[in-house]
Amino acid sequence: MAPGSRSGLPRLLCVSWQWALTQKSLSGANYANCVVAGCGDLMVAVFDFAHSVCALRLTEQQMALFSSLVLINPDRPCIEDRGRVHRMRRDLELCLSHMLRRDNQESLQHKLYQKVSVLQSLCSLHVQKLHWFSQRYLLVVHSVFPPLYKELFTSDLPSEDFL
Repeated sequence: MAPGSRSGLPRLLCVSWQWALTQKSLSGANYANCVVAGCGDLMVAVFDFAHSVCALRLTEQQMALFSSLVLINPDRPCIEDRGRVHRMRRDLELCLSHMLRRDNQESLQHKLYQKVSVLQSLCSLHVQKLHWFSQRYLLVVHSVFPPLYKELFTSDLPSEDFL
């Protein structure tokens, strides 16, 4: 793919979002299950977020740097060398700023930083829903959820032994 191409990952996100909305409208039962499970507002917020990111029409490189900024955060718990992570994040911010300036899209920078705060809110909502779900269906969380998901999101939940 050519540098600066607007296809690939951002396009894949948009296509995935459109497919998910189609599934949501065609498969009312699946969506209804999520609503009954208390996740309707989370699903709507995630779809809205995906749509708003797609609307920015980021290049693959811009999306990669934005994703890196989201993931590399010195405020995350369990970070051992916060200073080093902070310096890395600052370097990524400079790279993104330079890329946006180079691509004549400096106006996107503020919009992308706003997206980070939206993602933080979505993360909080996700954790709330996970706690709600795990209180009601602890066995499902421990037996059905994928290992990486459990590792990332269920470390502070009661163990199966608790049952």
